[in-house]
Amino acid sequence: MATLSHSVLPCNSPTHRVIEHSGTWQGFRGFIARYVDDHFTVVVLMNLVDAERVYIAHKIAGIYDPALTPTKTEKQEEEE
Repeated sequence: MATLSHSVLPCNSPTHRVIEHSGTWQGFRGFIARYVDDHFTVVVLMNLVDAERVYIAHKIAGIYDPALTPTKTEKQEEEE
């Protein structure tokens, strides 16, 4: 029986509240970021184990609102 790993994390920036959730199941990975004050949600689903799903989700959010664009530091933290 496969287990689903998950967590719901409130990750607040100075100007945007965001609730994030990630999980994996049978080789698939997912990530959701809900920008509460912006009424905006990004969902990333993939089956590539090395993909940077959190960084990708935040980059997509940055297309919607440039203030949400991740910094290089965020990408480096995810790689560690």
